[in-house]
Amino acid sequence: LAEEVITLKDRLGEGTVGCIVNRVDTAIELVSRLKETFPDGIGCWVGPMRPMDVGELQQNNPELLDSSKAPKLDVLVATQTVEVGVDLDLAGLVTELAPGDAIAQRASPGWASNGHRPCR
Repeated sequence: LAEEVITLKDRLGEGTVGCIVNRVDTAIELVSRLKETFPDGIGCWVGPMRPMDVGELQQNNPELLDSSKAPKLDVLVATQTVEVGVDLDLAGLVTELAPGDAIAQRASPGWASNGHRPCR
């Protein structure tokens, strides 16, 4: 997955590339591998996304919800926590293999606001 994320980010240039994985330990391992390439530009979200967490997200990373703002993160690694209740505005998306309904949910935020975006 790390190679896919790096390749997609290189191809897109600007914006945040999301990578959604199925397990917390996979997310942590992926962040560790990606820190070599993106030492200061990685976010990692795991666990439930409560309304107060969404509020914190809006305050700390508003660009992930509104692409008119300059991106702070190169990559956002997350678990299923972002599948429901958070509409992200990502430049591209890499996802780990998952059941069909999860893939559909993961892809929909990446396509939400500015037309078609690359999903891998």
